[in-house]
Amino acid sequence: MSDRDMGSGGSRRTLRRQLFIPFMLALGLSISFLGSACFLLFSFDAIKNRKINLAESAEAIAGLTGAYVDEHRRLILALAATVEEIGGADHARLARLELRLREFHRRTPAILTLIVTDAEGNLIASERQLALGGGSLQAAKPMSVADREYFRQPRFTGRPYFSDVFMGRVFGQDPIVAIAAPWKTRDGAFGGIVEGSLDLARLGQVGAIFQSLPAVEIFIVDGRSQLLWNGPDSASEPLAPVTIGNQGAHLAGRPALPALVGQARVPGTDWTVAVQQPVREIYRSAVPQASITLGLMLAAFIFTVLLTSYLARRVTRPLEELSARLDHIELGVAPPSLAPVPAGAPREVAVIVGSTHRLLKRLGATYADLSRVLAEQEVTIEEEIRQRTHAEQERDQLFELGLDMLCIAGFDGYFTQLNPGWERALGWTAEELMARPYIDFVHPDDQESTRREAQKLTQGGATIDFENRYRTQNGDYLWLSWHAASVPEKKLIYAAARDINERKKIERLKDDFVSVVSHELRTPLTSIRGSLGLLVGGVAGELPEKARALAEVAERNSDRLVRLVNDILDIEKIESGTMALIPARVDLMALVEQAVDSNRAYASLYHAELRIVAAAPEATVWVDADRIQQVLANLLSNAAKNSPRGSSVEIRVQRLDEELCISVTDHGKGIPQEFQPHVFERFAQAETSAARHKGGTGLGLAISKAIVESHRGRLWFETAPGVGTTFTFALPPLGLGETP
Repeated sequence: MSDRDMGSGGSRRTLRRQLFIPFMLALGLSISFLGSACFLLFSFDAIKNRKINLAESAEAIAGLTGAYVDEHRRLILALAATVEEIGGADHARLARLELRLREFHRRTPAILTLIVTDAEGNLIASERQLALGGGSLQAAKPMSVADREYFRQPRFTGRPYFSDVFMGRVFGQDPIVAIAAPWKTRDGAFGGIVEGSLDLARLGQVGAIFQSLPAVEIFIVDGRSQLLWNGPDSASEPLAPVTIGNQGAHLAGRPALPALVGQARVPGTDWTVAVQQPVREIYRSAVPQASITLGLMLAAFIFTVLLTSYLARRVTRPLEELSARLDHIELGVAPPSLAPVPAGAPREVAVIVGSTHRLLKRLGATYADLSRVLAEQEVTIEEEIRQRTHAEQERDQLFELGLDMLCIAGFDGYFTQLNPGWERALGWTAEELMARPYIDFVHPDDQESTRREAQKLTQGGATIDFENRYRTQNGDYLWLSWHAASVPEKKLIYAAARDINERKKIERLKDDFVSVVSHELRTPLTSIRGSLGLLVGGVAGELPEKARALAEVAERNSDRLVRLVNDILDIEKIESGTMALIPARVDLMALVEQAVDSNRAYASLYHAELRIVAAAPEATVWVDADRIQQVLANLLSNAAKNSPRGSSVEIRVQRLDEELCISVTDHGKGIPQEFQPHVFERFAQAETSAARHKGGTGLGLAISKAIVESHRGRLWFETAPGVGTTFTFALPPLGLGETP
């Protein structure tokens, strides 16, 4: 079957169809997305604009309402000034006053009643609105308003008064508000008040100008959330409770429907205007726009189908013609030439055929260049192989002649190459050593540490002076010291081992010698120290001054020698694993305080003070108290020796996480940088004249570290040049009633 047959199976879709579907999807989805986005933007914009319109309407109504109230407040003030001009209460003046009240009512029909009182609150003149029958209130019944708030407030403050909204006692069922102003006599005394009852039912005249908004509802509410006016189409009960929120306003007991609301505060009052419109009205207004948008989307979709079909035919027709012309071409050793472009072929076909012809020409030139380059590369590779073979032969020769035990091992745990030094040292042949994992030849006690070191090498680390024991063919074990490095990308380890068996024997003889000498010296030294102590104490009689000084020097040096012997014996016990611990439940703070008391005299020799600056009450540990005292004595004596004259050594006992930590801090010169890695080594002392002058065995910190670690704890230090050093050891706490 030809390539053409394979490529034109019935299951394959045509190029025209493959172009038509993506074009159709892309344009259709774009139209749908843009249409939906436009509709949503229009809806959001309509809601935003409607919110702005409602807020502006609320501001306008609030402004008109405030002006309505302020106008009548000013009229009442002007009437009070008129009353002051008229003055007195004789018959002639009262007639003038009632005449002024009637004129005032003709000009201000929103004031339902007007009254004028004297200083005791008795009505001296009054007038009702014509809508209420007109005439004086006194004609019906003499009245006193001394108990009314609108009288008491102006009388007490001397200022105008604007009351809360209330229902009138004498007339009507509409809410009113009392506006009162004081008037004064000619001598400046309080003469009474002028009060007018402002009809709030007339607020409908203010809100009526906004009836053109569809389904709009207007609420004017006082400071106590009581309805003053609700319109334009609602007849709600006056002073009914109203709830106003961000989602709209509604009367108590009525359901709250989702609405857009605009709010504004009426100037000069604590009233609020809320203008709202149900959200459903906003959506209803968007229906025409939605219909137009859907119609445009449908028209655009039909146009997209037609345009996509045309573009697919336009693109694929030249390619189909070109495919028919190239079917007979088969690429061989030399690229074939193409048939000439048919007359009248589209420009795209001519461009593709020309490009294909140039491509075949370049392929021919590239084929020749590649043949030449390949020939040159073959010569180069052969030369590199020859040089690499020669280098490997030289490496193998050096590998064979090396005096050390050289090897190459894989990450899988097997040797891959060994030099003759292995057979000379161990007696095993290279084949025997490479047949088994190298860990099989390691002493059982050293296998775990060897595995850890090998794991470190597989992660790209290096090994320096690592020591372990390898089994020889006769069953003995040989000590080896290793230097190794790895190449992780090759999964190989390159290592050199050196026989250190003789060195180990010498170290063992030295340790045995030190142990024997220490044991043999301990008994006579104890006797000598005791005898010197008796002499200094005057048991053998009072010594001459010079003899006493010599005896004291001898006693101090014998103490120092005894401590050295004891430290050496402790080191021997630690290394041999025979150091016995007698643990018990111990109060840590009592142990620390005892150590401070025991070492206070020693610290005073160096003019240093021991101070406990932090304590941990109820800290209990399971330890050998004598050994922990030994650790504390070592740390406290070291801190005292390294403290400046007159300074203090600070001791802290703290709970940190799950451990109890004891810290000893001095304020000396700190530990030199070069000496810090050797602080816990045996016989380690900083090489300074001060350290030598103050003495010490160099074993105290090594012993302390071993004691702390034997109690499942840890010991470390922190130091800063010129600031001081802090040694800290941590112990696991023991809970109440708990035993290890």
